[in-house]
Amino acid sequence: MSDDIAAMFIPRFAENARAYLATATEATTRRDPTALAVVVRHMHSIAGEAGLLGLRDVVNLARDGEARAKRLSSEPTDQAVDAMTRALGALRAAIDDVVARHPAPAPRPPDG
Repeated sequence: MSDDIAAMFIPRFAENARAYLATATEATTRRDPTALAVVVRHMHSIAGEAGLLGLRDVVNLARDGEARAKRLSSEPTDQAVDAMTRALGALRAAIDDVVARHPAPAPRPPDG
């Protein structure tokens, strides 16, 4: 993917992913099975969008988060919460790294 294309799509991807991660963090803390079902879908969405952008590390981390969210919803143990929390932190760090490597383009000056 060209840097120009990445610069156009990465900021929106990161914004959405960070919102999904905030939801996931809250659902994990509450151990809410209904909210965790949403988290599974959010992790799946992050993996899919990251795949379209060629972000393999993010894809792998999001898939791991998806699997951990499924596990947590059926087994809400302290260990599962800790594992999910670590997975979300790793995914958040990977997204931050992507953003740092692909800064948003500077605004274009108005025509005139």
